[in-house]
Formats: sequence, C-alpha cells, structure tokens
Amino acid sequence: MRFAILGMAMLAGCFSIRQGQTARALGTGNVEVAIDGGVAVFDAGDGQATLPNGNIGVRVGATDQVDILGEVGLWGLGFGVKATLTPESSPIALAFAPRVNAGTLIVVSVAHFSAPVLIGIPLGEHELTLGPRIDHVRSTLLTSDVGRASLTMGGGTVGLAIQAGPARITPEVAVSRPFRGTFSVLGDTESSSLEAGVWLIQPNLFIAFEVGG
Repeated sequence: MRFAILGMAMLAGCFSIRQGQTARALGTGNVEVAIDGGVAVFDAGDGQATLPNGNIGVRVGATDQVDILGEVGLWGLGFGVKATLTPESSPIALAFAPRVNAGTLIVVSVAHFSAPVLIGIPLGEHELTLGPRIDHVRSTLLTSDVGRASLTMGGGTVGLAIQAGPARITPEVAVSRPFRGTFSVLGDTESSSLEAGVWLIQPNLFIAFEVGG
C-alpha cells in the first residue's frame, strides 16, 4: 500500500519536475508562451507505470533578471519565479527557479514544491541547461484520514534549448528519486528512507515563442 500511494503521488505531481526554460531571463516586458508534452515513467522496483502529460505556460519578464511563470496542465496548475543571478555578460548563466504545482488525479490531490538551480551553458545561439533540484511533495488519497504521503526527492533535468527562427525547441529529460517519505494509511503512519530503487523519469519536448517585448 505504501508504494501504491507513493506511485499515485508521483504520477499526480509528475508534471512539475519539468523545467523547459533557459537559465537566462527574458528581460523586462518580454512574454513567452510555451507548450510541452511527454510521458512520466514511475518505477518502484516491484512495478512500473506510465502517464502522459501536457502543459501550456506563460512566462513574463518582470525585470531584466526575474521571470514569472503561470501554467496549466493535464493534472493541475503551477506558479513559479526565476531569478537569474549572473549578469548578462557572464558566459555561463546561473538562476534559481522555485515553483509550486497543485493538482488532482482521480482521487489523489497533490501539492508539489520544487527548488531547482539552473546552469546555462551557451552553445552558439543555443543553450545546454542543467537543473539539479530538490522537491517536496504532499499528497492525499481521498481524505487525509484514508491515506496521505509526504515525500522529499532529489534529481535534476538536462535540456537543450535550440533556437529555430522565432521558436525555441527544447528536448529535455528529468529524473527524480524520493529519498525520504512519511506515509499514513487509515491512521497507520510509517516513515521510510526509501532505500528501494524508486525512480521517476520524464522525457519532455517544449516549444516556446516570444510574443512580446
């Protein structure tokens, strides 16, 4: 039962382990619209499940160094902020991009907080973006009295932002592994270091267009 709740929690919150953005900010007043889609593969060692995902997001350049994100997906809503920490002249960009996602999958409600650091390595007009991250997920099955889970995860993303005319196309792979969890089923609570092999792997493809500036 523990891994069933873990699986549902990961699947319901899976859309928020994506990144799909570069480490460099858009710039004040610029607006970018992106669509993305892919699959999330949850592997608990004793079983595997796959779930499709799709999302639409809008990023707005609030300042020259800060972007604000709003998104809607198949499984919920998201809000995030990206602060680029390096100057525009820096050859390698560094950013902090926290985000909160919340959604529902059938009878499972999930809140997911992610804290990634983005490292942007320029490749001509393109960018290789690395995103090590820590995530925290809280999920409820029906009600908190029936089942709930609290998970802490570590992982990251690797994406290649390819500039193709007015569009930016970004294939990306995200990997995450829970390393600590608390589970409660019908009042029976258990904490675990989750030493068994539990992985979430999510390939995604983003297509983004800048629509203002």
